[in-house]
Amino acid sequence: MTTIIRTTATRPVAGFQAGAFVATLLRTAGGVVANWSSHAQMRRTKRALHELDDRLLQDIGLTRDEIGPAPSQPTLPSYGWW
Repeated sequence: MTTIIRTTATRPVAGFQAGAFVATLLRTAGGVVANWSSHAQMRRTKRALHELDDRLLQDIGLTRDEIGPAPSQPTLPSYGWW
Protein backbone atom coordinates (compact mmCIF):
# COMPACT_ATOMS: atom_id res chain seq x y z
CA MET A 1 0.00 0.00 0.00
CA THR A 2 1.29 3.45 -0.96
CA THR A 3 0.65 6.53 1.16
CA ILE A 4 0.71 9.93 -0.48
CA ILE A 5 1.76 12.74 1.77
CA ARG A 6 1.19 16.32 0.70
CA THR A 7 4.22 18.41 1.55
CA THR A 8 2.82 21.84 0.70
CA ALA A 9 -0.45 23.32 1.76
CA THR A 10 -2.62 24.77 -0.97
CA ARG A 11 -4.44 27.96 -0.18
CA PRO A 12 -6.08 30.67 -2.24
CA VAL A 13 -4.23 33.81 -3.19
CA ALA A 14 -4.57 36.43 -0.47
CA GLY A 15 -7.67 38.57 -0.93
CA PHE A 16 -9.11 36.44 -3.76
CA GLN A 17 -12.05 34.18 -3.14
CA ALA A 18 -13.10 32.20 -6.20
CA GLY A 19 -16.62 31.59 -4.89
CA ALA A 20 -17.29 35.30 -4.40
CA PHE A 21 -15.87 36.09 -7.85
CA VAL A 22 -18.05 33.48 -9.56
CA ALA A 23 -21.14 34.65 -7.65
CA THR A 24 -20.51 38.26 -8.70
CA LEU A 25 -19.93 37.20 -12.29
CA LEU A 26 -23.18 35.23 -12.37
CA ARG A 27 -25.17 38.07 -10.79
CA THR A 28 -23.79 40.51 -13.38
CA ALA A 29 -24.55 38.17 -16.27
CA GLY A 30 -28.04 37.54 -14.91
CA GLY A 31 -28.66 41.27 -14.65
CA VAL A 32 -27.55 41.86 -18.24
CA VAL A 33 -29.82 39.07 -19.50
CA ALA A 34 -32.78 40.36 -17.49
CA ASN A 35 -32.18 43.90 -18.72
CA TRP A 36 -31.92 42.77 -22.35
CA SER A 37 -35.08 40.70 -21.98
CA SER A 38 -36.95 43.68 -20.53
CA HIS A 39 -35.70 45.88 -23.38
CA ALA A 40 -36.84 43.33 -25.98
CA GLN A 41 -40.30 43.09 -24.35
CA MET A 42 -40.67 46.88 -24.39
CA ARG A 43 -39.78 46.96 -28.11
CA ARG A 44 -42.38 44.28 -28.87
CA THR A 45 -45.01 46.18 -26.88
CA LYS A 46 -44.26 49.48 -28.63
CA ARG A 47 -44.35 47.78 -32.01
CA ALA A 48 -47.75 46.22 -31.22
CA LEU A 49 -49.16 49.55 -29.98
CA HIS A 50 -47.99 51.33 -33.14
CA GLU A 51 -49.91 48.80 -35.21
CA LEU A 52 -53.20 49.86 -33.55
CA ASP A 53 -55.27 52.62 -35.11
CA ASP A 54 -55.96 55.88 -33.25
CA ARG A 55 -59.47 54.85 -32.23
CA LEU A 56 -58.24 51.68 -30.50
CA LEU A 57 -55.51 53.66 -28.76
CA GLN A 58 -58.12 56.15 -27.57
CA ASP A 59 -60.21 53.25 -26.22
CA ILE A 60 -57.35 52.14 -23.99
CA GLY A 61 -56.55 55.73 -22.99
CA LEU A 62 -53.37 56.30 -24.98
CA THR A 63 -52.20 58.65 -27.71
CA ARG A 64 -49.37 58.12 -30.17
CA ASP A 65 -47.34 60.77 -28.35
CA GLU A 66 -47.49 58.75 -25.12
CA ILE A 67 -46.19 55.61 -26.83
CA GLY A 68 -43.03 57.23 -28.13
CA PRO A 69 -41.25 56.60 -31.42
CA ALA A 70 -41.80 53.29 -33.17
CA PRO A 71 -38.88 50.88 -32.94
CA SER A 72 -37.29 50.62 -36.36
CA GLN A 73 -34.96 47.67 -36.07
CA PRO A 74 -33.70 45.43 -33.28
CA THR A 75 -30.82 46.93 -31.35
CA LEU A 76 -29.06 45.97 -28.18
CA PRO A 77 -29.70 48.21 -25.21
CA SER A 78 -26.94 50.64 -24.34
CA TYR A 79 -25.53 49.92 -20.90
CA GLY A 80 -22.95 52.69 -21.06
CA TRP A 81 -20.07 50.21 -20.92
CA TRP A 82 -18.78 50.84 -24.43
